[in-house]
Amino acid sequence: MKYNNYERICLGPNGKDVMTVFNSDLRKANEAAEILMNGLGIEFNTETAHDIISGGFLTEARLEEMLRTALENAVFPFQKQEVRTYGDKMHQKLRDAVKFNKRLIGPDYGLSSMMFYVDSDGALKVCDEGISILKDAELLYIDKPEQIEIYHDCVAIIKAIQCLEEKASKFGMSATSGGRAVLSLGGEIHINPGNIADCYTGNYLQRTKA
Repeated sequence: MKYNNYERICLGPNGKDVMTVFNSDLRKANEAAEILMNGLGIEFNTETAHDIISGGFLTEARLEEMLRTALENAVFPFQKQEVRTYGDKMHQKLRDAVKFNKRLIGPDYGLSSMMFYVDSDGALKVCDEGISILKDAELLYIDKPEQIEIYHDCVAIIKAIQCLEEKASKFGMSATSGGRAVLSLGGEIHINPGNIADCYTGNYLQRTKA
């Protein structure tokens, strides 16, 4: 049987705890950005968050302008040194914030900077679309024709076993499990002749249960 090339099937969880790891990265990114913005006296909002996530180029330009102004206004040499020292400190905090925030749009998550926003409490959040992408990353999909064919074969076999289970259970047997199974599953599949021979109305099990 041939299947469509565009068919895509979800097989369930893939064993990856993407949301937990992402939320940990989000907390680190949020904290680093807040520390930076508090040090610069800049409001941490959605616009500034997008800039930091994207590389912090606008924030860096604002920092440089603030440092130039502070140096121009400094009167004494020690004031200029304090500005330079503080500037080095803020540049490091900017690098830290960018590093943590760029993780959020890395290949592990598949998100874009526009999926993030800062809520009324000043916390960095991801939109519903982003959450859906993260949850989807915890699922296993197949889309290759060979995979699809094997999957449908498995489904057909399961349905056949379920049908066999229903029929065998009428005579006190099971399809594949236990001592009364009509099939043995291992490296090979074997018929259990004695159990099949007992699959008739009025067999020993039915008589003794009556």
